[in-house]
Order: sequence, then C-alpha cells, then structure tokens
Amino acid sequence: MRSRAIKSLGRLGAPEALESLAAILEADPVGDTSVPSMDEPSEAIQRRNAATAIGSIGGKESLPLLRKLAARKNEYFTVRDELQWSLGKVESETKE
Repeated sequence: MRSRAIKSLGRLGAPEALESLAAILEADPVGDTSVPSMDEPSEAIQRRNAATAIGSIGGKESLPLLRKLAARKNEYFTVRDELQWSLGKVESETKE
C-alpha cells in the first residue's frame, strides 16, 4: 500500500511531497543492499518508487538532493539506478 501511495505522489507531480519522499531515501537502508533485484525487499521497492517520484516531480529544487543520494554507496542497486535516471531526467529538463 505504501509503495502505491509513493507512486501516486510522483504521478500527481506534487512538489510539496519532495520533503517526505526525501525522508524515505535519506534514511539508511535497513536490509542487505547487495541483494539481487529479483529478491528485492519491500523497503527497496519503496525507496525505488520514491526515487522515481522525485524524478517525476522534477524541478531545480530536487537536483541537490538527487545528486547527494545518487552518490551514496550504501544503497540497493535498483534504487541507485533509479536515482541516476531521475537525476539525468531532471537535469535535462532544467537546462536553460
């Protein structure tokens, strides 16, 4: 249920949700971050959805957060990939 709510925030494009989505990703992962994506725990799925939602919301205000989070080493592979995608998406959309 929580994963669906996180996805919905991204679909709504609600910039006021950035703080809550950031809190999900700024907390250290609890599980073993080296697990393969097919064995991904629900925590990783929620974190990945939060990364996707931040990328969907976009805006220059999300760039520092995405840069910081994308550089983390202690993160699930799928979340790191999604953070990189979101960062690239937002950077390309905010170029002047």
